[in-house]
Amino acid sequence: VLRASHHPRFYQKVRSSPRWGYAPAASGCTGAHPDRRGRSAMPAQHDNDPFLTPAPGAMGQRREPEKSVSAASLALQPWLCFTFIVLLYVLLYHHVSILVNFFVLVVIAMALGMIFARSGAMGFLLLVAAMMAALMGLVAYQTYLRPYWACREYRAYTNVLPTESADGHADAGKITFTRGTRVDTSRAVGFKNRHTYCVAPVMDETSNGRAEFWAAGMDCCAAREDMWCGDVRKEGARSGIVLLPEPSIFDHWVPSDMEMYNRAVKLAAAQYELTTPTDPVFVQWVADAEEGQAAFAWGALYFFIIASIVYLVFSCMAGFVASVVSRPNGPRKG
Repeated sequence: VLRASHHPRFYQKVRSSPRWGYAPAASGCTGAHPDRRGRSAMPAQHDNDPFLTPAPGAMGQRREPEKSVSAASLALQPWLCFTFIVLLYVLLYHHVSILVNFFVLVVIAMALGMIFARSGAMGFLLLVAAMMAALMGLVAYQTYLRPYWACREYRAYTNVLPTESADGHADAGKITFTRGTRVDTSRAVGFKNRHTYCVAPVMDETSNGRAEFWAAGMDCCAAREDMWCGDVRKEGARSGIVLLPEPSIFDHWVPSDMEMYNRAVKLAAAQYELTTPTDPVFVQWVADAEEGQAAFAWGALYFFIIASIVYLVFSCMAGFVASVVSRPNGPRKG
Protein backbone atom coordinates (compact mmCIF):
# COMPACT_ATOMS: atom_id res chain seq x y z
CA VAL A 1 0.00 0.00 0.00
CA LEU A 2 2.83 2.39 0.86
CA ARG A 3 4.59 1.70 -2.41
CA ALA A 4 1.36 2.21 -4.34
CA SER A 5 0.77 5.52 -2.61
CA HIS A 6 4.11 6.80 -3.95
CA HIS A 7 3.40 5.80 -7.55
CA PRO A 8 2.73 8.70 -9.97
CA ARG A 9 -0.49 7.10 -11.22
CA PHE A 10 -1.84 7.16 -7.65
CA TYR A 11 -1.57 10.93 -7.51
CA GLN A 12 -3.15 11.26 -10.96
CA LYS A 13 -6.17 9.26 -9.82
CA VAL A 14 -6.53 11.24 -6.62
CA ARG A 15 -6.23 14.58 -8.40
CA SER A 16 -8.83 13.56 -10.97
CA SER A 17 -11.29 12.09 -8.47
CA PRO A 18 -14.42 14.24 -8.00
CA ARG A 19 -15.00 12.64 -4.61
CA TRP A 20 -12.06 14.53 -3.11
CA GLY A 21 -12.77 17.77 -4.94
CA TYR A 22 -9.69 17.75 -7.15
CA ALA A 23 -11.49 17.44 -10.47
CA PRO A 24 -10.70 20.25 -12.94
CA ALA A 25 -13.29 22.96 -13.07
CA ALA A 26 -15.52 22.86 -16.16
CA SER A 27 -18.59 24.62 -17.42
CA GLY A 28 -21.64 23.62 -15.41
CA CYS A 29 -19.43 21.83 -12.94
CA THR A 30 -18.91 22.75 -9.23
CA GLY A 31 -15.43 21.36 -8.94
CA ALA A 32 -12.61 23.16 -7.24
CA HIS A 33 -10.50 25.67 -9.11
CA PRO A 34 -6.74 25.34 -9.18
CA ASP A 35 -4.68 27.63 -6.97
CA ARG A 36 -1.70 29.74 -8.03
CA ARG A 37 0.66 26.78 -7.87
CA GLY A 38 -1.52 24.80 -10.21
CA ARG A 39 -2.97 22.53 -7.51
CA SER A 40 -6.66 22.08 -7.05
CA ALA A 41 -7.96 23.70 -3.86
CA MET A 42 -10.22 21.86 -1.42
CA PRO A 43 -13.89 22.70 -1.87
CA ALA A 44 -15.79 24.56 0.81
CA GLN A 45 -17.97 21.57 1.69
CA HIS A 46 -14.92 19.79 3.13
CA ASP A 47 -13.65 22.70 5.26
CA ASN A 48 -15.42 21.53 8.42
CA ASP A 49 -14.72 17.86 7.92
CA PRO A 50 -12.73 16.73 11.06
CA PHE A 51 -10.99 14.06 9.03
CA LEU A 52 -9.74 16.57 6.46
CA THR A 53 -8.94 19.50 8.77
CA PRO A 54 -5.42 19.36 10.25
CA ALA A 55 -5.25 19.19 14.04
CA PRO A 56 -3.72 22.09 16.01
CA GLY A 57 0.03 21.79 15.98
CA ALA A 58 0.01 19.34 13.07
CA MET A 59 2.38 19.55 10.15
CA GLY A 60 1.79 22.67 8.14
CA GLN A 61 0.43 24.72 11.06
CA ARG A 62 2.50 26.86 13.44
CA ARG A 63 1.85 26.70 17.17
CA GLU A 64 0.88 29.89 18.89
CA PRO A 65 4.16 31.35 20.18
CA GLU A 66 4.67 31.91 23.87
CA LYS A 67 3.99 35.44 25.00
CA SER A 68 7.26 37.35 25.17
CA VAL A 69 8.02 39.18 28.42
CA SER A 70 10.87 41.59 29.00
CA ALA A 71 13.83 40.57 31.12
CA ALA A 72 13.04 43.37 33.60
CA SER A 73 9.55 41.99 34.21
CA LEU A 74 10.87 38.45 34.53
CA ALA A 75 13.30 39.68 37.19
CA LEU A 76 11.26 42.20 39.17
CA GLN A 77 7.84 40.57 39.39
CA PRO A 78 9.07 37.29 40.97
CA TRP A 79 11.31 39.31 43.33
CA LEU A 80 8.37 41.46 44.44
CA CYS A 81 6.32 38.29 44.95
CA PHE A 82 9.12 36.76 47.05
CA THR A 83 9.62 39.90 49.15
CA PHE A 84 5.91 40.38 49.81
CA ILE A 85 5.35 36.77 50.90
CA VAL A 86 8.37 36.77 53.26
CA LEU A 87 7.11 40.04 54.72
CA LEU A 88 3.73 38.43 55.35
CA TYR A 89 5.42 35.63 57.30
CA VAL A 90 7.44 38.13 59.31
CA LEU A 91 4.55 40.43 60.19
CA LEU A 92 1.37 38.32 60.13
CA TYR A 93 2.14 34.61 60.29
CA HIS A 94 2.04 34.43 64.09
CA HIS A 95 -1.47 35.90 64.23
CA VAL A 96 -3.15 34.74 60.98
CA SER A 97 -1.11 31.81 59.74
CA ILE A 98 -4.09 30.29 57.89
CA LEU A 99 -4.58 33.40 55.75
CA VAL A 100 -0.87 33.64 54.95
CA ASN A 101 -0.74 30.00 53.87
CA PHE A 102 -3.92 30.46 51.82
CA PHE A 103 -2.40 33.44 50.04
CA VAL A 104 0.70 31.40 49.17
CA LEU A 105 -1.48 28.63 47.74
CA VAL A 106 -3.38 31.18 45.63
CA VAL A 107 -0.11 32.54 44.21
CA ILE A 108 1.09 29.01 43.42
CA ALA A 109 -2.21 28.23 41.66
CA MET A 110 -1.95 31.44 39.62
CA ALA A 111 1.64 30.59 38.64
CA LEU A 112 0.59 27.14 37.48
CA GLY A 113 -2.24 28.69 35.48
CA MET A 114 0.23 31.03 33.76
CA ILE A 115 2.43 28.08 32.85
CA PHE A 116 -0.47 26.34 31.10
CA ALA A 117 -1.60 29.63 29.48
CA ARG A 118 1.60 29.95 27.40
CA SER A 119 3.31 32.29 29.86
CA GLY A 120 5.63 29.54 31.00
CA ALA A 121 8.70 31.61 31.86
CA MET A 122 6.87 34.07 34.10
CA GLY A 123 4.71 31.37 35.64
CA PHE A 124 7.69 29.19 36.45
CA LEU A 125 9.64 32.04 38.04
CA LEU A 126 6.62 33.08 40.12
CA LEU A 127 6.16 29.49 41.24
CA VAL A 128 9.79 29.27 42.37
CA ALA A 129 9.52 32.66 44.11
CA ALA A 130 6.40 31.66 46.04
CA MET A 131 7.85 28.34 47.20
CA MET A 132 11.19 29.86 48.21
CA ALA A 133 9.43 32.70 50.02
CA ALA A 134 7.30 30.27 52.00
CA LEU A 135 10.41 28.32 52.99
CA MET A 136 12.36 31.42 54.01
CA GLY A 137 9.36 32.81 55.86
CA LEU A 138 9.02 29.64 57.94
CA VAL A 139 12.74 29.68 58.72
CA ALA A 140 12.52 33.31 59.86
CA TYR A 141 9.50 32.57 62.02
CA GLN A 142 10.91 29.48 63.71
CA THR A 143 14.37 30.97 64.27
CA TYR A 144 13.54 34.51 65.36
CA LEU A 145 9.85 35.35 65.59
CA ARG A 146 8.57 32.37 67.52
CA PRO A 147 10.98 33.02 70.45
CA TYR A 148 10.21 36.74 70.20
CA TRP A 149 6.46 36.24 70.54
CA ALA A 150 7.00 33.68 73.29
CA CYS A 151 8.88 36.35 75.26
CA ARG A 152 6.05 38.82 74.74
CA GLU A 153 3.07 36.55 75.34
CA TYR A 154 4.36 34.22 78.06
CA ARG A 155 4.94 35.28 81.63
CA ALA A 156 8.13 36.97 82.80
CA TYR A 157 9.53 35.83 86.16
CA THR A 158 12.09 37.76 88.20
CA ASN A 159 14.22 36.92 91.24
CA VAL A 160 13.79 33.19 90.69
CA LEU A 161 15.88 30.84 92.79
CA PRO A 162 17.45 28.02 90.76
CA THR A 163 16.14 25.59 93.38
CA GLU A 164 12.50 26.52 92.74
CA SER A 165 10.30 23.97 91.02
CA ALA A 166 10.45 23.94 87.22
CA ASP A 167 6.79 22.88 87.07
CA GLY A 168 5.83 26.16 88.73
CA HIS A 169 7.45 28.05 85.83
CA ALA A 170 6.02 26.05 82.93
CA ASP A 171 4.35 29.19 81.55
CA ALA A 172 7.53 31.27 81.60
CA GLY A 173 8.82 33.14 78.57
CA LYS A 174 11.61 35.06 80.35
CA ILE A 175 13.28 34.29 83.66
CA THR A 176 15.59 36.50 85.67
CA PHE A 177 17.34 34.61 88.46
CA THR A 178 18.60 35.89 91.78
CA ARG A 179 22.08 37.29 92.19
CA GLY A 180 24.76 34.66 92.49
CA THR A 181 23.06 32.33 90.01
CA ARG A 182 25.37 30.94 87.35
CA VAL A 183 25.68 28.22 84.75
CA ASP A 184 27.91 25.42 85.99
CA THR A 185 29.92 24.77 82.83
CA SER A 186 32.07 22.23 84.68
CA ARG A 187 29.04 19.91 84.52
CA ALA A 188 28.18 20.61 80.89
CA VAL A 189 27.42 17.76 78.50
CA GLY A 190 27.22 17.66 74.72
CA PHE A 191 24.94 14.99 73.22
CA LYS A 192 25.88 14.25 69.62
CA ASN A 193 23.12 13.45 67.11
CA ARG A 194 23.96 15.17 63.81
CA HIS A 195 24.20 18.37 65.87
CA THR A 196 25.71 18.66 69.34
CA TYR A 197 22.98 19.39 71.89
CA CYS A 198 24.56 21.21 74.82
CA VAL A 199 23.19 21.50 78.37
CA ALA A 200 24.57 22.73 81.68
CA PRO A 201 22.76 23.13 85.04
CA VAL A 202 21.73 26.55 86.37
CA MET A 203 22.81 26.55 90.03
CA ASP A 204 23.85 28.65 93.01
CA GLU A 205 25.53 27.94 96.32
CA THR A 206 22.37 26.35 97.79
CA SER A 207 21.49 23.99 94.96
CA ASN A 208 22.93 20.84 96.63
CA GLY A 209 23.02 18.84 93.45
CA ARG A 210 19.49 19.65 92.28
CA ALA A 211 19.05 21.20 88.82
CA GLU A 212 15.57 22.40 87.86
CA PHE A 213 16.73 24.79 85.12
CA TRP A 214 19.24 24.08 82.38
CA ALA A 215 21.06 26.39 79.99
CA ALA A 216 20.87 24.89 76.51
CA GLY A 217 22.20 25.50 73.04
CA MET A 218 23.26 23.76 69.87
CA ASP A 219 26.81 23.20 68.60
CA CYS A 220 28.36 25.41 71.28
CA CYS A 221 30.08 23.04 73.69
CA ALA A 222 32.61 20.27 74.02
CA ALA A 223 31.64 16.72 74.81
CA ARG A 224 32.21 17.36 78.53
CA GLU A 225 32.90 20.20 80.98
CA ASP A 226 32.94 23.17 78.59
CA MET A 227 30.20 25.34 77.10
CA TRP A 228 30.01 28.76 75.42
CA CYS A 229 26.35 29.03 74.39
CA GLY A 230 24.83 32.51 74.51
CA ASP A 231 26.17 34.66 77.36
CA VAL A 232 27.26 31.71 79.51
CA ARG A 233 30.79 33.07 79.82
CA LYS A 234 29.67 36.65 80.41
CA GLU A 235 30.23 37.83 83.96
CA GLY A 236 27.03 38.81 85.80
CA ALA A 237 24.63 37.21 83.30
CA ARG A 238 21.67 35.70 85.17
CA SER A 239 18.70 35.70 82.77
CA GLY A 240 17.25 33.17 80.42
CA ILE A 241 14.82 33.08 77.50
CA VAL A 242 12.79 29.89 77.74
CA LEU A 243 13.16 27.43 74.87
CA LEU A 244 9.76 26.12 73.86
CA PRO A 245 9.02 22.82 72.12
CA GLU A 246 8.41 23.06 68.40
CA PRO A 247 5.64 20.69 67.23
CA SER A 248 6.32 19.12 63.86
CA ILE A 249 4.69 16.55 61.59
CA PHE A 250 8.02 14.69 61.58
CA ASP A 251 8.12 14.11 65.35
CA HIS A 252 7.17 10.44 64.87
CA TRP A 253 10.20 9.83 62.68
CA VAL A 254 12.78 12.48 63.65
CA PRO A 255 13.53 13.29 67.32
CA SER A 256 12.80 16.91 68.22
CA ASP A 257 15.33 19.29 69.72
CA MET A 258 13.63 19.09 73.11
CA GLU A 259 13.95 15.33 73.11
CA MET A 260 17.66 15.66 72.36
CA TYR A 261 18.08 18.17 75.20
CA ASN A 262 16.30 15.82 77.59
CA ARG A 263 18.64 12.99 76.60
CA ALA A 264 21.60 15.26 77.28
CA VAL A 265 20.15 16.14 80.71
CA LYS A 266 19.75 12.47 81.61
CA LEU A 267 23.34 11.85 80.58
CA ALA A 268 24.59 14.78 82.68
CA ALA A 269 22.47 13.76 85.68
CA ALA A 270 23.86 10.23 85.57
CA GLN A 271 27.45 11.33 85.14
CA TYR A 272 27.51 14.15 87.71
CA GLU A 273 24.97 12.64 90.16
CA LEU A 274 22.45 15.42 89.78
CA THR A 275 18.75 15.38 90.62
CA THR A 276 16.54 16.76 87.88
CA PRO A 277 12.75 16.77 87.24
CA THR A 278 11.07 14.89 84.43
CA ASP A 279 10.39 18.12 82.53
CA PRO A 280 13.14 20.63 83.30
CA VAL A 281 13.03 24.18 81.95
CA PHE A 282 15.57 24.91 79.22
CA VAL A 283 16.71 28.49 78.72
CA GLN A 284 18.95 30.39 76.38
CA TRP A 285 21.33 32.14 78.73
CA VAL A 286 21.49 35.93 78.20
CA ALA A 287 22.83 38.89 80.14
CA ASP A 288 19.51 40.77 79.90
CA ALA A 289 16.14 39.24 79.02
CA GLU A 290 14.75 42.43 77.45
CA GLU A 291 17.80 42.82 75.22
CA GLY A 292 17.56 39.17 74.27
CA GLN A 293 13.94 39.64 73.21
CA ALA A 294 14.85 42.68 71.11
CA ALA A 295 17.69 40.73 69.52
CA PHE A 296 15.17 38.25 68.08
CA ALA A 297 13.23 41.10 66.45
CA TRP A 298 16.37 42.62 64.94
CA GLY A 299 17.46 39.18 63.79
CA ALA A 300 14.18 38.73 61.89
CA LEU A 301 14.62 42.14 60.24
CA TYR A 302 18.20 41.40 59.18
CA PHE A 303 17.14 38.00 57.87
CA PHE A 304 14.39 39.61 55.77
CA ILE A 305 16.74 42.23 54.29
CA ILE A 306 19.49 39.74 53.46
CA ALA A 307 17.05 37.22 51.96
CA SER A 308 15.47 39.96 49.83
CA ILE A 309 18.83 41.17 48.50
CA VAL A 310 20.08 37.67 47.75
CA TYR A 311 16.89 36.76 45.93
CA LEU A 312 17.03 40.00 43.92
CA VAL A 313 20.43 38.94 42.55
CA PHE A 314 19.13 35.45 41.83
CA SER A 315 15.94 36.81 40.22
CA CYS A 316 17.91 39.11 37.90
CA MET A 317 20.04 36.22 36.71
CA ALA A 318 17.05 33.89 36.30
CA GLY A 319 15.03 36.59 34.52
CA PHE A 320 17.81 37.23 32.00
CA VAL A 321 18.22 33.53 31.28
CA ALA A 322 14.46 33.03 30.97
CA SER A 323 14.11 35.97 28.57
CA VAL A 324 16.80 34.52 26.32
CA VAL A 325 15.40 31.00 26.40
CA SER A 326 11.77 32.03 25.85
CA ARG A 327 12.55 34.54 23.08
CA PRO A 328 10.47 33.59 20.00
CA ASN A 329 12.52 32.36 17.04
CA GLY A 330 12.25 33.97 13.68
CA PRO A 331 10.56 32.19 10.76
CA ARG A 332 12.53 29.35 9.29
CA LYS A 333 13.76 29.71 5.75
CA GLY A 334 13.07 27.02 3.23
